[in-house]
Amino acid sequence: MNKLKHIFVLAFVLVGLWGFSQNQFTINGCLLNGGGVNLANKTITLRFDSMSMVPPMTVTTNSNGCYTASVNSRVTQGMVTASTFNCLGVLVSANAFYSPNTPTVSLNLNYCGNTTACVANFTSNSSGLTASFTNTSTGANATGTVFNWSFGDGSSSNLVNPSHTYRASGTYSVCLSISNPNTNCNDTICKNVVIQNSTTGCLANFTKTIQGNTGVFTSTSTGVGSNTIYRWSLTQANGSTQNFFGPNLTTASLNPGAYTICLTIQDSMRQCSSIKCDSFTVSGGGSNTGCRASFTYSVLQASRSVLFSSRSTTPSSRTVYSWNFGDGTFGTGPVINHVYTRNGVYWACLTIIDSSNGAVCRNTICDSIRISGTPTAPNCRANFTYTVQNNTVQFQNISMGGPGANYTWSFGDGTSSTSLNPSKTYNQSGIFRVCLTMFDSASNCRSDKCDTIRLGNNATTCTIAGYITRDSMNLAVNNAWVRLYEIGNLGTALRQTVRSNANGYYVFNGVSNGQYLVQAMADTTTPGFRLYLPTYFGNSTWWFSSTPINVCPGRQNTNIRLAKMPTRPSRPFIVRGHIFMGSRKVNSLAGYLVYLVNANNQVVGTAESDMNGEYIITDVEAGNYSVTMDVPGLTPANVNVVVGASTPNVSGIDFVIHSTFILASVNQSTQSDFLNTLVYPNPIHDLVNVQFELLKSSNVTIELMDIQGKLIQRLDLGMKNGVVQTTLNTENLNKGAYFLRIQTNEGMGNYKLIK
Repeated sequence: MNKLKHIFVLAFVLVGLWGFSQNQFTINGCLLNGGGVNLANKTITLRFDSMSMVPPMTVTTNSNGCYTASVNSRVTQGMVTASTFNCLGVLVSANAFYSPNTPTVSLNLNYCGNTTACVANFTSNSSGLTASFTNTSTGANATGTVFNWSFGDGSSSNLVNPSHTYRASGTYSVCLSISNPNTNCNDTICKNVVIQNSTTGCLANFTKTIQGNTGVFTSTSTGVGSNTIYRWSLTQANGSTQNFFGPNLTTASLNPGAYTICLTIQDSMRQCSSIKCDSFTVSGGGSNTGCRASFTYSVLQASRSVLFSSRSTTPSSRTVYSWNFGDGTFGTGPVINHVYTRNGVYWACLTIIDSSNGAVCRNTICDSIRISGTPTAPNCRANFTYTVQNNTVQFQNISMGGPGANYTWSFGDGTSSTSLNPSKTYNQSGIFRVCLTMFDSASNCRSDKCDTIRLGNNATTCTIAGYITRDSMNLAVNNAWVRLYEIGNLGTALRQTVRSNANGYYVFNGVSNGQYLVQAMADTTTPGFRLYLPTYFGNSTWWFSSTPINVCPGRQNTNIRLAKMPTRPSRPFIVRGHIFMGSRKVNSLAGYLVYLVNANNQVVGTAESDMNGEYIITDVEAGNYSVTMDVPGLTPANVNVVVGASTPNVSGIDFVIHSTFILASVNQSTQSDFLNTLVYPNPIHDLVNVQFELLKSSNVTIELMDIQGKLIQRLDLGMKNGVVQTTLNTENLNKGAYFLRIQTNEGMGNYKLIK
């Protein structure tokens, strides 16, 4: 009995000693914004050195922007690193040593610099077609301030006091935006600038009078002569356009809705060209009983996105909602989000139509929307008009783009042109889908404009239709989104989007002759919609293995059964990143799909990028995966990632969409063999310091590359173990984004740098 008692006491003492061997430390701090203002609900990652045997952890700042974490370690001292992504999307970190003498460590992180009030302003002075702009902004003298000018004709500049030469006389909305991420300074101002060629004195202008459903437009243009050509362009809310000629225009029997009217004057003798546009609405139609249009909107200036929500009074659920956003684009539905490509004041209109009770009910309401977000790219929009004589079509390019833009035409019959204003003679009558693609690599600008041209009296109409179903029972999927992509010699482009009806049936009418892809995807109303993948005709998840459709003449029946992801248990791990356009990563892209593919080549997770271009794939199991995108017509790209307890939050998996391919980039390491990695300073200056720790001996190579993957520097450090430190000379690098790659025998890590 005494022996058992002694054993029990000895075990108790050993357990007690083991418990006392655990050292408790506290890490706290705050996430600071400009002027000492703290930020709440932000995630901070805490990493510990390998000897502490403490796994990484994440904490969230409280309402005061601060955090506290307590840890137990078997060692008496070590180093802890706190990190997060700041307002520039750059990883910032701070570290300190803890010990029995310093059991509490405070690590504060700066989210952005001090806030400085700034007001954008400018004056202008014009001589002929050239205008000089003087920047009179206040509070914009701090280092790092960026000036973005939009001259209203698709051109832009980042000079402080630029000058710009316009192609034609006219009234242009010129906007100046100033921003400085170091001081949280953001402001935009837009002013109308009148450009009048002093040589020709040509300036388009007109008056308008709307009486009922009749519009009367009278040219009041100045500097015109007997040879001046007057072209009117009348665009309805559904996007259809009519062209008229003459100094005056009277249009009768206008349907209720929103319109844009443009007058273009041209005189080759006087070398005169000028354009003036305006918007108007036609209300009424039918009895209007119980039908009243109304809407509210909210603006997210940082991304220029506006959420429009109808508050209309309608007699039934069958009401059709038609939106004219005032920038030449249109939409349908009671709630819709729209992103404007440039700053300015827009006249947005909602037209509601309902004929369910016998009498047609129509009503329209408009409101002005002011967009003053920080520009991320120059205004970029392809557009054209045309005239037809027999089977010859003369195209007029009226695109808005940079001075270095290239234009490529696809005429719908297999031929193309790179002329600015081409003339095309077709060999036969019919329906042809003509597309203009504008691309400017210098400004990451790409835009497409397509229109259907009918030649002759025998032009046929083609149709693509079918049913969208799910599961082995082929259950109908109502309200499914169905997209039609045209495969042309200029690439693949989205042409139409429709919804399936209650029986899962969809139809594309008026399709021109050509080759197409059809893709369907579930709506949030579909039972278990998160498990169904976007699927192409041919029952493929990927565009390159789907079945193309050749149409005309006649009708093509294309049924699609949605592919389904395998069921899997819910896990707390996530994979996230951003979608951008162009090598400079200045445009965030919404509505793009990202897939998570397992080792068996099965899609086990998917997410769609939001208005900030961010995607988040949740409920991911531990394992090895490939993160990839599917964009019809573009060469795909993928990133291999490891998800598990040591890497529970795999972030920074970005994709950059170019005109012909997709580039995958990794902003931070997704491997577990790099510990306590520090790359500083970031943004970098003349030197960049690299420090990390290896768990075992390995050959180490460090490479510095530009955003396109071009190698700039390479350091072969040989066999290393433990803490590795080195420095790279970045004095001669241009401003922009770069990638630092750490390569070992076990894997590699990639880190984004900004200069």
